[in-house]
Amino acid sequence: MRFLFATLLLSASLLLRAVEPELTAEEGQRLELLRQLAEDDPAAAASQLAATLGKDANPALLYALAVFRYQAGDAPAALQPLEDALAAKPDFTRARRMLATLHVSLGNHAIALPHLQRLVAIGDQEAATDWRLLAWTLLALDQPLAAETAIRQALIHAPDDPELVRALLQALMLQERWLEAEPLARRALARDPSQPDLWQLRVNAALQDRDQEKALLLLQSMRMLAVADSTALLMLGDLLLDQRLYEAALDTYREADALDAGAPPERLLQAAEGLLSLERLAEAEALVHLLQPRQESLPSRHQARLLGIRGAFAAAAGDDRTALDLYRQAIDQAPANGRLLLYTAPLLAKAGETDEAKRLYERAIRLGQPHAWHARIGLARLLVEDGDLAAGADQLRQALELHHSPAIARYLQQLRQQLP
Repeated sequence: MRFLFATLLLSASLLLRAVEPELTAEEGQRLELLRQLAEDDPAAAASQLAATLGKDANPALLYALAVFRYQAGDAPAALQPLEDALAAKPDFTRARRMLATLHVSLGNHAIALPHLQRLVAIGDQEAATDWRLLAWTLLALDQPLAAETAIRQALIHAPDDPELVRALLQALMLQERWLEAEPLARRALARDPSQPDLWQLRVNAALQDRDQEKALLLLQSMRMLAVADSTALLMLGDLLLDQRLYEAALDTYREADALDAGAPPERLLQAAEGLLSLERLAEAEALVHLLQPRQESLPSRHQARLLGIRGAFAAAAGDDRTALDLYRQAIDQAPANGRLLLYTAPLLAKAGETDEAKRLYERAIRLGQPHAWHARIGLARLLVEDGDLAAGADQLRQALELHHSPAIARYLQQLRQQLP
């Protein structure tokens, strides 16, 4: 923040004209001599001034001591004389502004905040600087809504200031107000397109507006400009997958994994599961292959998902025995993974292990949505096959309460017609 210390570089005239509070003639002469010394040795000037100050020192001299210490490179040592000056004269705005500025520069944002709030309430000729400092402080304290207000006040004084525009974008992004921020981001990118976070903001705005085609175009632009990180490339892969552009999606996932430390394993697993649901086994297997070098270091929940995907490969190949073995291993590692329970139960039923299949469906039901709906329908079918039409109908009824399906409603009606 280049503006932080603009108010601290004081000339001789500023020191001598510090009328809040006033200096005596003797104090003014002494301060002028010390100022001249400070041009070559501010530490010596600070030391000499500190030696002359008593308990009831003039707040203006305490302020000067803080300036000399700051000029000597010792910002923390400048804080106490400023505190003392304000204790003696609370309306000494020049001292309060310097104190707030120093606290901001030292990362003491919570301490700076009340000083800055008091300064903006005064609204003197330095209001533009005060609002700017307050904006950065509020952003640092994770208060983006209040920061937005401060930034807009600062923009009144400097409407084209790129740092303030960037700060406003940051405040809007932290509030996930993508659509409001999008025009600002577009103009900023027109000046400098090498800002990936602003491209991502525009992507988020397009998705919030349910415009996937625009989001796809923006992500492809990021890729072309070489500003797309792995997160952006993975998002592009997902959108290509939604468009059923399977090979292009796979290439994009591979590109994301080739960057830096590789794509997050959970994102590759998610993409592989998505491909599996679309019966694109070859592409899903290619993504699983990317994870092989990292397989041993994966946490158990990821290893369970990987086993589940391999189980799905085996089931698709007609090898139910291997699929069941892999699914059971996966469930042992992730017993609350509803997807695994739903994959395994039909194979168990097919193998004649109906009771175990029912137990897995019941476990999936207890996990709630989105698994409960599928689990109740699967359990209903097993109950009907066992001749318990009433229990099967009750499961279908409860499934329809979770999510209405015309086909399931017709099935339930047929069952009820068969009940005694």
